[in-house]
Amino acid sequence: MKMENQTQMFIDHLLNHGHALNTVRAYTQAITQFTRHFAEPSPRNLAIHHEYLIKHYKPQTVNLRILALNKFLTFTGRSQLRLNLIRIQQKSFAENVISFSDYLKLKSRLLDSGNLRWYFMIWTLGATGARISEILQVRIEDILNTYIDLMTKGNKARRIHFPEHLVAEVRQWCARDPHATGYLYINKQGQRISARGFALHLKSFARQFGINPSVIYPHSFRHMYAKTFLSHHADIATLADFLGHANLSTTQIYLRRTLSEQQKLINEVVDW
Repeated sequence: MKMENQTQMFIDHLLNHGHALNTVRAYTQAITQFTRHFAEPSPRNLAIHHEYLIKHYKPQTVNLRILALNKFLTFTGRSQLRLNLIRIQQKSFAENVISFSDYLKLKSRLLDSGNLRWYFMIWTLGATGARISEILQVRIEDILNTYIDLMTKGNKARRIHFPEHLVAEVRQWCARDPHATGYLYINKQGQRISARGFALHLKSFARQFGINPSVIYPHSFRHMYAKTFLSHHADIATLADFLGHANLSTTQIYLRRTLSEQQKLINEVVDW
């Protein structure tokens, strides 16, 4: 059977087994990249491709594409042909994470400028620690209901809670504005905003309000939420539940300090 037909069968298999569309796209891209250069997988072809990936992509991307190829090889009965994942040295610090003070500054400036929808968009992102793919599904009615149940990464069901002080302010907003309904995360055309569009707006607000743009991106608020939660309530197991992590080791990254926090700690502690 031709590789193109096998690729399509593999994609159909992923979709039929409930894999997220982003995962299917990533796997498809990885396999298509390989099949553009090689007619058939072989130890030699895979070794050449492995070297190419290492030279041209970041380690995380390399491992994602290797994982996709390995799954494809197993699906097509070639499990004896496998690529080894590359080892990624874990950093002892978290980079480019928005500080709690910058988060409050961003909210405050949006509120002062009368940009209420974006004010609540930032607030819900920071107050839930949700992934961008999750938070874009939130409706104003969900906030008023105090929680939302949704299918999330890995095709798992999870509940995202909204704190009562956020719910109270959204309720007041709804009482004043008849347009405060439906999806919270919308663009100027009134349609649900894309993840890319949301990220671009964040960068624009950062420059407008004098915040370092490198720390303003959707996932940064998830880091901020986790670090702030642990500073108030040192329960990593509960945090893992709130973030939707299946493994505690994934959550432990939020125990690490940023570079600026490490420098501050050194200045406070090291006096010898």
